[in-house]
Amino acid sequence: MKSKIVTLLLTLVFICCLSLSSYGLPVELIENGGFETGTFSGWDLYVNTQVQTDEVYKGKFAAGLSVSESVPSQTCWWKIGCDTNPCSAFLAQELNGFSNTDQKLTVSFAYNVKLVINLSKNANDRLFAGLVGWNGNIYAQLLLATNGYTEDWVFLSKDFDLSGLGLNRVFLAFYFADSPCCLGSLDISSAFIDEVSVTANPVPEP
Repeated sequence: MKSKIVTLLLTLVFICCLSLSSYGLPVELIENGGFETGTFSGWDLYVNTQVQTDEVYKGKFAAGLSVSESVPSQTCWWKIGCDTNPCSAFLAQELNGFSNTDQKLTVSFAYNVKLVINLSKNANDRLFAGLVGWNGNIYAQLLLATNGYTEDWVFLSKDFDLSGLGLNRVFLAFYFADSPCCLGSLDISSAFIDEVSVTANPVPEP
């Protein structure tokens, strides 16, 4: 009797797994999105950034983007204004396992932009987040905040459909710029990023 019950339970589990598989479960494409390793492991590009513990949305760590140093132009492999403003910080990761076929993406993250010192009337801070290609094309813009000091965490989540575009490599990129930092105007601000997630939601099979 017990063996029959066990067999029945295993059969039900197998059927459930088949149903979920055919429907298509969301798949996480970002590694170390909460920076809880205490490092940038999994991230492909990080310039003028640091894993810090002072400003955190969840957990113990978050990424801090500071613009107190100049960034070499060769690090700007997407075209979002870095050539005209060397005071920039970058953070990017290629979407692991991205497939062009029948995939809709849900992108979410928390961000906070804090003005630390402001003795300038020429502040021109901006925080960009988007899905970009290695060739510099911007496929989806999630955020473009200019002088958008939040002083508190904001959680953002958006859905995108990149299927059918013939894309092979897609990156989630963050770019933060603060023009006056190069002019000695003492306008100092920082952006913080945490709980980054990109999930692929396959279209269910008919």
